[in-house]
Amino acid sequence: MEARFCLRRDTYQCLALAVLLAACGGRATVPTPDLAALATSQAATQQALLPTSTQTATATATETPTPTLTATNTETPTATPTDTPSAPCHRAEFVADVTIPNGIRLNQNQTFTKTWRIRNTGACTWTTGFRLVFISGTNMAAGSSYNLPAGVVPGGSIDLSINMTAPSGVGDYESNWNLRSETGVNFGTGASANTPLSVSIVVSSQAPDAEYDFAANFCSATWANNSGSLPCPGDPNGTRGYVRFTTSAELEHAGEDELMLLLRPNHTSNGFIEGLYPSYQVQSGDRFIGRVGCLADSDGCQLRFVLLYLDSNGDRHSVEDWTEEFDGDTSLTEIDLSPIAGQTVRFILRVEILNTNYADANGFWLLPSIQNP
Repeated sequence: MEARFCLRRDTYQCLALAVLLAACGGRATVPTPDLAALATSQAATQQALLPTSTQTATATATETPTPTLTATNTETPTATPTDTPSAPCHRAEFVADVTIPNGIRLNQNQTFTKTWRIRNTGACTWTTGFRLVFISGTNMAAGSSYNLPAGVVPGGSIDLSINMTAPSGVGDYESNWNLRSETGVNFGTGASANTPLSVSIVVSSQAPDAEYDFAANFCSATWANNSGSLPCPGDPNGTRGYVRFTTSAELEHAGEDELMLLLRPNHTSNGFIEGLYPSYQVQSGDRFIGRVGCLADSDGCQLRFVLLYLDSNGDRHSVEDWTEEFDGDTSLTEIDLSPIAGQTVRFILRVEILNTNYADANGFWLLPSIQNP
């Protein structure tokens, strides 16, 4: 039966006829869907599935997480971090006494500048809000607390200097200092962060006056040889050579308890070691004074000691040299610096090896200093 048949009858008749055809195996026509209405319905369903507040969901997704402090963290922490065994926050390593090695002899009331070089081995950055504070011994400084001059990230190093004055009384003195964080945490150096930075001096009315003391300031020099730059103080092990400071050593002619540098060139046929010191303005009447030789039990020692300087143009000039071997005698190094008075120069202490007895190339420079009577 065609569809136009239903158009000629009323609605009830058409419905009855459709039921009859279905019962007899006929097919009903499926209406074409309304796509616009379907899209509207789907949109309404999807809207019903969204969060009630999309603003809250967005804020959660873009919020910056709290940083986790690690050994490589270079950001200044904004809150007090929690230490862990693998990454303690506040810890330092002592690197060197840049000036005034422990045990140095000074005059009564002599002023000096103590400089420690330390490394940040903790997980947290040190800021200029951190302080160096006096904790025990004799406070030879004008104050008891000093701010760090610069920030130090984990792994970085810094030189900390304090102007001090030796006491008026003769004797042995020690001054101990710790670091203090912005939140009041006190810590020192070493694996347990409990070893203070210290300076120990011997005050004597017989200590020699010096315009500049090369032994006391040996780590303010840059040390190197033909194998590259060297640490200060150096490592006496190995074959690279080293420089170290001592106030007690057995020399080829006698034992000494004065300030001296121990120097060994690197183990090669043209080995040497030299230290380039900071700028110094030579005064009229200045004299370079010291004594050089070999250490005891160094029978094969044969060395050349050289005093040089760099002028303001960076040109090297040799002042004097002394050849030493193990023979029970030493040489006095006394040089009048008047020819370069008025110039600002950088002095160089150099030691060269003259044979192949590398293990015996152990020299000393006793009381190297500039004095002006």
